[in-house]
Amino acid sequence: MYANMKLQDFFPFDSAIVGMENLYSEVGEDSFLVNSNCVVAKAKILTKGKHYIVFDIPTKTDIKMTEIVLIDLFFYESSINLISQDINTQKVSIIHFSISSPTSDCTRYLVDIDYFIDRMNERAIRDYCGCDNKKKPIGQGKTKFTEDLLEFEF
Repeated sequence: MYANMKLQDFFPFDSAIVGMENLYSEVGEDSFLVNSNCVVAKAKILTKGKHYIVFDIPTKTDIKMTEIVLIDLFFYESSINLISQDINTQKVSIIHFSISSPTSDCTRYLVDIDYFIDRMNERAIRDYCGCDNKKKPIGQGKTKFTEDLLEFEF
């Protein structure tokens, strides 16, 4: 009876309303779309088995960082509940993320490590090559055409 059930099946919600609001939906077998400002991942998609960093920011001066592996997640009562395993302690726990208001301030962030590293590499490359359009002075980076052409004889 329970062999083909997913964890989400034990926590019912109105998937039509949540889907229309674009807050949460399943993407394939092992991935989930979580549309929240508190989630930093490519296309806001979280995947089972991937590594993430959870930043807890209860106050402006206190930040706690935990590296986790996502085991599973489910949506229940306007919250995403991550079942995760701490990389350092191997402790399995449930981490709650409220996603009822996408514009609210986050006291907890979930960051995809691979996505974060890719973004940092892109930024380092742009800074190194000077490809960042925001920092270019006017007139630089534009090709100037001249009337002087070289002639070759064959």
